[in-house]
Amino acid sequence: MDPYDYAAARLPSDRRAAVTAFWEHFIRHTDGLDGCFSSGMRDRSTDPVTVMAALREVSPELMWEFGPSQRGHALCITAEWRDELRPLARLMREMAPDLPRWEFLEARRPSAPEELSPANLSGRLQGALRLTDVTAKPGLDGRIDLVGHGTGSADELSRQALVFASMLLGEAEERDWIGACDGEPEKSGFLGMFRGGPKRQFDPLAIAERLHDEIARARAARPERPYGEVSLDDRPTTLFRLTPRASEQPRADLVTYAAPSEVLARAMLGGARFSSGCYSRHGEWFIYLRVPRSLERPFDNVDDRSALEQALHEALSEDGLGGFVAGGHGENHVYIDLAMRDVGRGIDRVSEVMAAAGLARDATIHFFDQGLTALIIPAAPPSSQVH
Repeated sequence: MDPYDYAAARLPSDRRAAVTAFWEHFIRHTDGLDGCFSSGMRDRSTDPVTVMAALREVSPELMWEFGPSQRGHALCITAEWRDELRPLARLMREMAPDLPRWEFLEARRPSAPEELSPANLSGRLQGALRLTDVTAKPGLDGRIDLVGHGTGSADELSRQALVFASMLLGEAEERDWIGACDGEPEKSGFLGMFRGGPKRQFDPLAIAERLHDEIARARAARPERPYGEVSLDDRPTTLFRLTPRASEQPRADLVTYAAPSEVLARAMLGGARFSSGCYSRHGEWFIYLRVPRSLERPFDNVDDRSALEQALHEALSEDGLGGFVAGGHGENHVYIDLAMRDVGRGIDRVSEVMAAAGLARDATIHFFDQGLTALIIPAAPPSSQVH
């Protein structure tokens, strides 16, 4: 179970009922949709737009797109860049019916090279293609930063670079690997010719090759072993002393933080779109514990936190569920970051450890990944809670 499965399972019953109603509606129109798409849109007895209007009852913000698949047809219902809707998109896919000629997706697939032409890109961009190039470089947090070059404004070029990357990579990989996107307008007039020469021609295949190379290097830089298989005594640790941060930031009261690398520390503390896949090649998902410092348990020294970290690491690694990653002391809380291969079972195991330590009552479990930062789980969830 990954964190999106976990979050989807916790969506309220009225939302699940709306999803059920949508799929029942969709099933009633599958023959007509099959005829429409199989005829190359010549058979218009069933209008796909009219059928999909029912999705608004689930959420007016979800996006949809039909396309081909090896089974016949595909329907992608995606959160696009509305990260907070990703658990709902996951629920749509999980509750989708098993139909002979249909495949259902929650993220757009990568586009074929011929689909990256300026004409097709203009269609997705809903306007003229302004890009002449996209450059990529490693970001300080381990993701790949992009700069869109061209004739538009910086904001427009930044947006077009991100859309292009999403089409090229597919939404799943774009969410994992693309970090900051900036725009750099080309100089115009005589000064532009003097500095940059003739206008560059947009070459999507060359851009794709460079971007794939950068992502491949970033993938190779991830840890070789799962965190649960590495003893706390056998891993590098860097201590960071933090300056005060805005109160609305997660973990704003952190004063010291110990992590295995600066890249991971930047990602976990930066507040940008975090993706666990950037920092583990073993299917690990990152969460953190927030434990209040109190008169009864002040955590006055690092050894107290270290003992809890060791207990959590041993409990998770015993069954291959995960392990300890990083931790820190804040003015009002201590924080412990964990990696989990199965989020549902891992959270149950964390709850057991916290209860045994007498710390479960006020501690909470939080998620790093995109769209899940507002989801807060008590460290001692009631037995009726869905996992």
